[in-house]
Amino acid sequence: MLIFFGELRLTEGSPDRLPTLEPVGTSVWKHITSKNIALKFCDFSPRHDKSLLNERYVAGISGDPVIKQNGKININFLCTASEELMQDRTQCIKMANGVFCGFLLDRVHNRLKLFTDYLGLRKVFIAKLNGRILFANTQWLIEKLLPNESEFDEQSIIEMGVLGYALGNRTRRKQVELLAPGTVLTIDKSGTLSSEQIHSLVATQPIALTEDDAVEALHSAWNMAVSDRIDHQHPLAFL
Repeated sequence: MLIFFGELRLTEGSPDRLPTLEPVGTSVWKHITSKNIALKFCDFSPRHDKSLLNERYVAGISGDPVIKQNGKININFLCTASEELMQDRTQCIKMANGVFCGFLLDRVHNRLKLFTDYLGLRKVFIAKLNGRILFANTQWLIEKLLPNESEFDEQSIIEMGVLGYALGNRTRRKQVELLAPGTVLTIDKSGTLSSEQIHSLVATQPIALTEDDAVEALHSAWNMAVSDRIDHQHPLAFL
């Protein structure tokens, strides 16, 4: 598990001082600054190193993305694909499957990339304020960065109470939104934002079904979902 948060300042001046947080177990928070970008991350992965830090790049992955190399699956994404990640970052992210989100900071060009998995199961929260862009992969951290006068989104809170989650890219705070699933968001040194959808659901032609066929299809899908839910080996069993 890796937690990260930070700020990119679009106007002159250094980013605000990021909150000081307690160590997580034996892991400590790393504080990185690069011109108008400041970020903190804490990597407490028990099995694999999920962060990469050198003179040019800072990168972190939360979750367990997998890629194929020479016909084999490698789960240690950053170590096995770090060179490829550096050479063609978006293409390498497109190759990954699984549940993950992350960041990649190019310190030379002062360019930041944030990304999520195909389904957006690992979330990235973004707040666009006057002259600042805040980001984090947990909601409680980005709320630490928000000004005290930030407002709650009443509609989102109602949806959370009824459905268990807010619809669309909204969150419980009006200033905070979710990065869309399967998206790479690039923020350059001028503050220009550009996003690329690395995955989207393909529309299919409608299928004519009788009522009995529709009931049978729904029953089959329900049984499969229940089986997946109780199978602890399934990657989405935690849902």
